[in-house]
Amino acid sequence: MKKSMGWLWISGALFVMASAVFAIVDLDVSSPRKDTLVKDLTVANEIKSFGQHVINEMRYSMSNNEENKANGSESSNANTISQQCDVDEIPTKPIPPTYEIISDSYNIFNMKWTED
Repeated sequence: MKKSMGWLWISGALFVMASAVFAIVDLDVSSPRKDTLVKDLTVANEIKSFGQHVINEMRYSMSNNEENKANGSESSNANTISQQCDVDEIPTKPIPPTYEIISDSYNIFNMKWTED
């Protein structure tokens, strides 16, 4: 018993020393005082390409609107909208979800066990 308490005190002292070194040297990566830069280039590239796609679509839409106003016709814009709304598929009725109503209480002690 005496040896086990000795090892307990020694390990406790080593743990306290390690904790003190950790806190004094500031080894924590998520510390607000540290400037840790984490770059995820794949996400940044995807966001950049999506932003560029949105900008291109807006420019295209704006140029179409300007051309329609200059020509004085709204028919091409109406055709574009009607083409976007056309759907070849016939809508189907949704399938209602299936569920089971349990009215009996579940009691593991009254279950009958059978062997196959």
